[in-house]
This record gives sequence, C-alpha cells and structure tokens, in this order.
Amino acid sequence: MPRYHLSLTPIDNGLYSAMLMDTAMRWPIGFRSCRRTRIEGRAAIVGSSTDGLPGWELTVRSAGEGMFQADATDGRDWTIRFPECVLEQDDAGKRIEGWAEEAEIIEEKKGEAA
Repeated sequence: MPRYHLSLTPIDNGLYSAMLMDTAMRWPIGFRSCRRTRIEGRAAIVGSSTDGLPGWELTVRSAGEGMFQADATDGRDWTIRFPECVLEQDDAGKRIEGWAEEAEIIEEKKGEAA
C-alpha cells in the first residue's frame, strides 16, 4: 500500500475539505477550507492546512478524462505529489482520491543561501 493517501470532498457553497494521511506514521493533515480558483488560466482547488501539521498548501488540478493531479507542500522541505487521483462516488457522495509512494525533498533554489 502506498504511504500517502489524499481524499478531497465537496462540503458546501463551493468549498471543499481534504485530508492527507501518512499511513506509515499515522499523522493526518487536514485542509478544511479549500476553494476553487484559477492558476495559469486553469481551474484548481487550493487550500492551507487547518489541522495536524501547520504550513502545508494543497493544490488539486484536473488532468483530463476524469483524472486529477494534486500537490501538497510545506513550502520549505517537502512536496507530496499525487499524479493520478480519481473521482470516486458512493452512497456518501463524490470525492477525489489519490495515493503517493513518497515525499520529495524540495531542493534549494539556485542563488539562495542555506
């Protein structure tokens, strides 16, 4: 089973709630107030962490044909990429689900001091 799981669900008035779970360490990061926006002319859902670890940002974009891509980053050290998220639907409603194997280290930008 992949280490990271992401679930994003619509809640009300165009808002979304997401939960990112590290299944190995058992720590959750909640994003309770995600909203729709446009980034570089494309529709996206974005939000900041509200529960668990502070300072994380989530961006979810359509990848076409019912697929989505998501990135969660702490902006300093880590990015977790979910390249193949899918739209699921059951009795509880619709949600976007994704899995990722590992977190990527954010490399220092050239010219920045350590």
